[in-house]
Amino acid sequence: MKIADRALARWRGSSPTLLLAIAAALFVAPAIYVLTAAMLSQQGALGDVTISGALELAIWSASGAFLLAPFAIPRLLRSFARSVQLLLALVVSVGACVPGLVLTFVTGHRAPVRALGAASMLAILGWTWGFRECFKAGRIESIAPRYTTILALVGVISLLFVVFRVASWDRAVESGGGVAASGFLNFVDTTVGIASLSVARPRHLNSAYARPTTEVLSWALLGIPLLGTFAALYWLFAVRRQEQMIATSAHAA
Repeated sequence: MKIADRALARWRGSSPTLLLAIAAALFVAPAIYVLTAAMLSQQGALGDVTISGALELAIWSASGAFLLAPFAIPRLLRSFARSVQLLLALVVSVGACVPGLVLTFVTGHRAPVRALGAASMLAILGWTWGFRECFKAGRIESIAPRYTTILALVGVISLLFVVFRVASWDRAVESGGGVAASGFLNFVDTTVGIASLSVARPRHLNSAYARPTTEVLSWALLGIPLLGTFAALYWLFAVRRQEQMIATSAHAA
């Protein structure tokens, strides 16, 4: 019990940035499931097993239960911190697409993992928005406007990449390593585009969400060449320390 209490106390004091990073990672998980299933399907590595209608219905019902379970979490865990409730809701939402992955591996049909993967990501977005107060941090007294502009440009350019790839889909599939790889690139560019524009907005408004969203996105952009990496390096060496010092001095005052 003491170990559990200590772990719970740690989560109660979790930083908004840590919680947001976990939420972002869990949002990406269903997309990884869908990509894995698509690649294995191209290689002919998925099974082609016939299962009974009752068993398939039971698996779909389990997924539905996972999607509905977060509604009960705030009521069941009233004494727990909101951050703990949020984490449990996100984990359960991710679990909704696991039965779909099982169905896809057994039957060879990709529809279950696609449908439940999309439902899982929508559920994660919904619960992240529902618990958005967990992501609040102290306001930055002075936002670096140049980095806000850079994020807006990254967002627009990423979405233009998606439009171009969709407009020349056949060529993109041939040069990009197949439908699964091209689809995943579209997912990454769409996510980066929407996330960058979404972070630029609270920065422009000097919102309480600006600091944690900026940190999570900037660290994630390090792995998105080339534009994302350049933007993240600019944040790391020219913006991060400056905004941290301003926030620290304002808190001390």
